[in-house]
Amino acid sequence: MEPENQRKFKLRKVSTALLMAAGMGTRIRPLSQHTPKPLIPVKGTPIIETIIQSIINAGINNIIITIGYKKEMYQYLRDKYGDVIKFVENIEYMSKNTISSFYAAMELLRNKNCIICESDLYISDSTIIKGEMDKSRYFLRNVPPQNYEWGFELDNDIVKKVVRPDPEVFLDHHMYGIAYWMKEDLELLINATKKAYQVQGHEDMAYDEIGNGIFDKINMGIIRINSGQLDEVDCINDLIKLDPSYNTYLNNNQSER
Repeated sequence: MEPENQRKFKLRKVSTALLMAAGMGTRIRPLSQHTPKPLIPVKGTPIIETIIQSIINAGINNIIITIGYKKEMYQYLRDKYGDVIKFVENIEYMSKNTISSFYAAMELLRNKNCIICESDLYISDSTIIKGEMDKSRYFLRNVPPQNYEWGFELDNDIVKKVVRPDPEVFLDHHMYGIAYWMKEDLELLINATKKAYQVQGHEDMAYDEIGNGIFDKINMGIIRINSGQLDEVDCINDLIKLDPSYNTYLNNNQSER
């Protein structure tokens, strides 16, 4: 029998993207006190627009954005990109993790092959986003052993578990918050999210962790990307690496202390 990671799957059209942009961006304060993190510009372009443009270039023309913190600041995207953009409000963004953004929008995703994405990811190479995919897959990048980023437990390149950073566990990769979900797998994720919402403690869960309850039932693969194609913006130092002009902001902020 052919191994799971080598089994061939037919390419399928991806019709919908969900961008989760409701959070408060506390790790990049004070910048995010005035501007939601996804709208912070890098080299003149808001972070979220590098994602939107890549998705549109891939031929995906249904983009749902969950909004919460400073939600009114996102409205210009509808004016700029038209009916491609739809907003869903996450009223729980202050008290819950990304599980709440997925929950707010999940009924709009049923019966669709989707790409689900965090909105603090700066895409330098738009070709990493494809309008067709063979099966559900997560993005990752191989790195020297690290113990500070999210990652996976893998078995022959099949995802078995999403894992949080653990000082005692070193991983040879860095998980990125972009995943393709084929509609039959997404249906399982939606149902699992509904069940998780009934359990105390779900508030702190990332939506990705819901997958831990269904990965044994699906074939979740990976997509390896290279350095320089995609960057996660967690803090001001991440911004500076991408856009050195923020050095001035950092220096001014330190001098005022």
